[in-house]
Amino acid sequence: MDKLSPILKHWFWILFGFVVILVLVGWYLGASSQAKNIDERTDTINGLSVTNGAQTPNELWRKGLTKIREERQQRLDVASDMLWDQQVQYMVWPARMQPYVEGKLFGDNFSINALNTYRSVYDSEVYRLQRIVDPITQDRRTGNVTGKMLMPISALPVQSASTMWQTGAPESKEVWYLQEDIWLMGGLLESVRDLNLTAGANATISRVPVKQIVSLVLKGGDRSVLEGSGEASGDMMGMEGMEGMGGMAPMAPGMMDGGAGMPGMEGGGGMGGAANVEFDLAEEIGHETPVAPD
Repeated sequence: MDKLSPILKHWFWILFGFVVILVLVGWYLGASSQAKNIDERTDTINGLSVTNGAQTPNELWRKGLTKIREERQQRLDVASDMLWDQQVQYMVWPARMQPYVEGKLFGDNFSINALNTYRSVYDSEVYRLQRIVDPITQDRRTGNVTGKMLMPISALPVQSASTMWQTGAPESKEVWYLQEDIWLMGGLLESVRDLNLTAGANATISRVPVKQIVSLVLKGGDRSVLEGSGEASGDMMGMEGMEGMGGMAPMAPGMMDGGAGMPGMEGGGGMGGAANVEFDLAEEIGHETPVAPD
């Protein structure tokens, strides 16, 4: 017993040494096993066969996206062509301007001869706009009244050529913008004409849906421009359009309203021997009666 007393006296330190040895042995065995697993997985990954091009990130996704973009571009091209086909019918220059606009792109400069030519034909273009809706006119020689609706020249947001260009020819930019507005107004007025034709080719003002256009107003694309603007006044109808790139100047004195003439047009005081007819719609066909909802 006396021989064991030193061992019993230091039993704690002896056990501590054994525990330290066991921890070290356990750590070594565990680390060796983990290192072996890492080496095996690395060898497995390195042994995989990789096809050519597969190392490029997201290549399949990029090809799919390119295909989608091409398909959408094709649909956009088709829609653009359809829109062009619908609009090209209105984009016709006056006959005397045709030689000058061939090969021109929007915004290109015109020669001085072209600018003077446009000045000389502009009033005729405005008169052509009025005739689209078949306005009521009276022949000065026979007194016959023809037409389906009321729309004097003063309803159009235009000035005469002599008013706009008193001292010279217009600028190229003016020509492009004014002609664009004429095309736009022509499309709008043709829509009115087609609507009135639904009442019949021989329908009179008492039967057509649109009986009068008091004012055709062109306004810009900024919505704030529309705020606070008054509606066109009139017996039956006011009409507002949208603006072309250049816009049109407000109506100026001297334009034909009723029987007055537009400077530069045939007949001096009238247009082609016909005069606009002015009368009170309410007196002729009665006041507008509200329609009760169904």
